[in-house]
Amino acid sequence: AHGGEDEGPRVRGAPGATNVITSMSFIGNRTQKYAALDITNGVVQQPNNWFCIARGTGQTSNDARAEVFVRKDARLEIGQLNIGYGNGMSSPFPRASLIVDGGIVTALNEIFTLETGNGEAHVVVTNGGSFVSGNWNAPNAGWQMKNGSGGTSYVDISASSTGSAHYVSLRANTFLNVTGKSLFEADRTVPNGVNYERGNVTFDDSTLSSRLEGIDPLWFYGYGTNSFFVGQHGMTFHAKTGTDAALYAPV
Repeated sequence: AHGGEDEGPRVRGAPGATNVITSMSFIGNRTQKYAALDITNGVVQQPNNWFCIARGTGQTSNDARAEVFVRKDARLEIGQLNIGYGNGMSSPFPRASLIVDGGIVTALNEIFTLETGNGEAHVVVTNGGSFVSGNWNAPNAGWQMKNGSGGTSYVDISASSTGSAHYVSLRANTFLNVTGKSLFEADRTVPNGVNYERGNVTFDDSTLSSRLEGIDPLWFYGYGTNSFFVGQHGMTFHAKTGTDAALYAPV
């Protein structure tokens, strides 16, 4: 089945139920009205295609927003995730939100947080939620915060929650905040040879960790002008057992 919500809120999910979507999903698709999907329980699976939030939704003159909520007892399992995409619309300014409120979101392949030249994308992972890019084998598998110029992308991980990816790339005007006893796992934060890492990173009372052993990650370091902040409650820096911790020094 094709999944689409283009106007108003739609609630999906029941305890023990699994909803399988075999094609693409559009939460807000070329619309100038509010669109939302609230997954309250059970499992929503879409393993083979793109799950899109605010695809051509919103313009500079229109504040239409598209949102997806994944609640405490719910799981969203998808192939690829695209949050905020102009899709060829005139004066596109997508406003997209993914709120993982205690639930679990897993993308088997790429995650794009604002794949357009402007707009705003906001990912909130809170109350013990998890946001995971699950492809650990491909060299460029992971999570790209802002694939284009312009616009702003925020990812806020708080309240004992987890963010996890093989690599994470952060361009200008991106903000990654990990607070409140949360965990962020990444093996590297920019693919080798790519020179566009210019985001803003804050850790406060949380942990930065590798997922794999025996590799040399480039964590928020090296090619660009990232800003890295540690809040008043500090951070924990964790290397896997059996790995020389010195490999993980560059932050």
